[in-house]
Amino acid sequence: MLIGEALKRARERKGLRQSELAEKLYVDKSLVCRWEKGQRRISLDELTVILEILGITIDEFKKMC
Repeated sequence: MLIGEALKRARERKGLRQSELAEKLYVDKSLVCRWEKGQRRISLDELTVILEILGITIDEFKKMC
């Protein structure tokens, strides 16, 4: 599975819409959409913050990929 697909699955498991995650990250919803579609890479710093918001560890996320 691709990182973007895993991100989408993790976000949905948390019950968040793209717009809600974007708001928590102080970014535009379109950026979250591009991450999930694999149109834009997620930096390690960005991923760390996202996973913290979603309440999952990097190891849990790796298993989703």
